[in-house]
Amino acid sequence: MRNIFITKSAETLEIVFPAKGSIGIEILDLLGGIKSDSFILLLLFNIHMFMLSLGLMIFESASLIINSYYFNFSSDYFFVWIILDSILCIWSLRWIIICSFGTIHLRIHNQSITFSQKFLGIQALSRSLSSPIFRKNICMLVSTAVSYKLINLKNQEEYKKEPPSLIIWEGIQKHDLRKYLNKDLTLIERDRIAQEISNFLGIAITSENLSGITIPLDKLSDIKVELPRIPKPIGSDILFTKKKDTLEVIIPCLSNFSKLEINQRDFYLNCSASNCQYAKGLQDNRHHILNLLSINKIYKQFSYKHKGGRYKGQISTKIKELSPDLFICTQHNRYRLGSRLTLPEHYWLAQELSEFLNVPIIWE
Repeated sequence: MRNIFITKSAETLEIVFPAKGSIGIEILDLLGGIKSDSFILLLLFNIHMFMLSLGLMIFESASLIINSYYFNFSSDYFFVWIILDSILCIWSLRWIIICSFGTIHLRIHNQSITFSQKFLGIQALSRSLSSPIFRKNICMLVSTAVSYKLINLKNQEEYKKEPPSLIIWEGIQKHDLRKYLNKDLTLIERDRIAQEISNFLGIAITSENLSGITIPLDKLSDIKVELPRIPKPIGSDILFTKKKDTLEVIIPCLSNFSKLEINQRDFYLNCSASNCQYAKGLQDNRHHILNLLSINKIYKQFSYKHKGGRYKGQISTKIKELSPDLFICTQHNRYRLGSRLTLPEHYWLAQELSEFLNVPIIWE
């Protein structure tokens, strides 16, 4: 792998990714679009120029004062001003060195995962890129697909390509590896890194690339899907109560909620508000349930793409991500559960319902 170094022991795994390698890249960021690092550099530069200009103005004003006492006082004040400005210049230079030439360090140890950026491994020339990801809360590793199907409001399909990445799910919080890196990974690099992290954490990899299979509707009931077994994700607001013969699930829906009740004979789906977009007050026989149907197995696999407003003659395009949906399917009906589920919540809830109802999970 190109300039990617992996170091591991019994207790730690560290992966070092290459630096940007050029101050010119930071300059292009400033010209092409302000990013977080570039914004800080621009802010420091402007403060430096303001302090330098203000100091020179004070010195020139003091030069015109004939009284030597006031002149000496202004000179001393200007000297202090130069020291403060020099400190700011050193701090700005440190930031430029880290952002332009610092390598990205992904470090996994017993308690957490951290992302940092260091220059030549020197701790004084380093910065943290994120808050720690607690290892005990990690429930899923997802290797992303390299292309996604988009469906616009006219029901037209097209595909969007994206660089491969690895997503670490900490409960319902999503951490995309690509967000921290200076350069996109190749497919081979991503797969190698994903496997190393998976082996070290003991968590299987869920691949988005398995979703591109088209299955005829009359064959859907014959396709069973094995989901990775995960606990209830940390931070989830879903209320889940399971007893021997009954199951109750309450799924938040903005300020409202969807409520699913299943007993020995029936299941009942209700929503608390009349303006909610989901099924309201629907009841069916539990024994009529054929399967659980998962729409949008992959987060953002199906998205709406539509045209926005005009700007200088150009029509902007907006892509809206859709979270996974989960349905209960009977012989004649399909009942939609909840909304805005994260991918870990989707997998966990589908697995729990499948086991309780003793019906397979299929994909559409």
